[in-house]
Amino acid sequence: SNKILLLDISGTISEQEKSGGLLGRSSASMVSLVRESLQKAEKDRDVAGIILRINSPGGTVTASDIIHHDIREFKKRRNIPVLACIMSIGASGGYYVAAAADEIVAHPTAITGSIGVILVKFNVAGLMGKIGVEEQTVKSGDKKDIMSLFRRATPEEEKLAQEIIDQLHNRFLDVVMRS
Repeated sequence: SNKILLLDISGTISEQEKSGGLLGRSSASMVSLVRESLQKAEKDRDVAGIILRINSPGGTVTASDIIHHDIREFKKRRNIPVLACIMSIGASGGYYVAAAADEIVAHPTAITGSIGVILVKFNVAGLMGKIGVEEQTVKSGDKKDIMSLFRRATPEEEKLAQEIIDQLHNRFLDVVMRS
């Protein structure tokens, strides 16, 4: 009568609801789905273990961290084995989530790792100038538009962004090292 919960962590890990497109209904975020599954498993005493089936290139740091935390807290309360099985890809946030498991198994052809954090910012000021569009910003603080697409980041802003990325990366490394 024992059960194994097979919990899919597939696609981009996000705390945002998934859009249903033009006519479809949106669906719950991955964070919500995992949390709900863990809550049900916690109440079901026949659940003897969990397999996290991971096929994800990652996603947001926050969503990955929340899921990682929820799995660790579940393990404390239920004390049942949790195994992560990386299918095709378990990179970045996918690996972050896997690190919450007691053991990680990866298929021989799986792509794993990518323990890092990235912040991408486009600068379209040159393009806008070519088509005659000019941006004007009114802001309440000097860093309010730090990620503006319409100008190059200042050296101070680049330094601040790097500090944030480094902090998030160090947290990621701590999670992996602890596991």
